[in-house]
Amino acid sequence: MKTDYHMGRGMQPGDDGYTELCQHIGQKLALLRHERGELQVVVSRATHISTKVISQVENGRYPAVQLAVLYRLCAHYGIVVADLFGPADAKKNNVVNKTFQEGKN
Repeated sequence: MKTDYHMGRGMQPGDDGYTELCQHIGQKLALLRHERGELQVVVSRATHISTKVISQVENGRYPAVQLAVLYRLCAHYGIVVADLFGPADAKKNNVVNKTFQEGKN
């Protein structure tokens, strides 16, 4: 039996909070790219990830982000994957923690 592994404590597309999690991670990655003044094509060349995938990830529309994709993007930005789960910026609420807290009840 083939098993697909999705990011975030077994969350899968369609689960409550999954979309918000993907959007949060995408916002964080887009923010990192913008802070560095890089175009998606530059990140693509450096990470060997297509610009289509980078765009989908940044827009929260990549349905099952593979850990390898996140790892390569994080390595490019000089962060670890765990950093993606923190606030996108100081002005926004941490959607990830809210989602996981709701799931514990």
